Amino acid sequence: MSPVVPAKGRARLLLGVLAAVLAVALVGQLVLRWQDRVADEAGRDGTDAAAVAVERLLTYDAADLAGASGEIGTLTAGPFRDEFTRLFDTLVAPAAAEQQAVSTATIVGRSVVRAGADEVVALLFVNQVTTSTALGGDRIDAVRARVTVQREDGRWVVTALEQV
Repeated sequence: MSPVVPAKGRARLLLGVLAAVLAVALVGQLVLRWQDRVADEAGRDGTDAAAVAVERLLTYDAADLAGASGEIGTLTAGPFRDEFTRLFDTLVAPAAAEQQAVSTATIVGRSVVRAGADEVVALLFVNQVTTSTALGGDRIDAVRARVTVQREDGRWVVTALEQV
């Protein structure tokens, strides 16, 4: 036989359960809002960092290729660092030196694709102006780049970059 709870006791029990459910819902809502705020802030910060990094990675001058190469190590991480270093050292630098090339990248637009607290994917619109002895004048390339940045030791580094 189950114990009989008086009506007054059931009402108190029901109110207690309802208060607990409301408290859990409120805490859940606060956590979700906090997570959204963190993601929004990371999205802005990460996209800004991606824009600065891509401008620096895609800007080089034949007169200072060592300086441009040195930027790669501070702006990138992981397998992408190795891949980009290899690309720069084997293709970009030799061609730039031979043709006395100067390339300047400028971010003209940006958008957050996906943002988490420690990883952001951004879509960047890049104008890249290149001059060289092989060109009859300036060549302007308009590029869309999907860039992934991750927060490492308090700073954002590029871990992926692909032209889209």
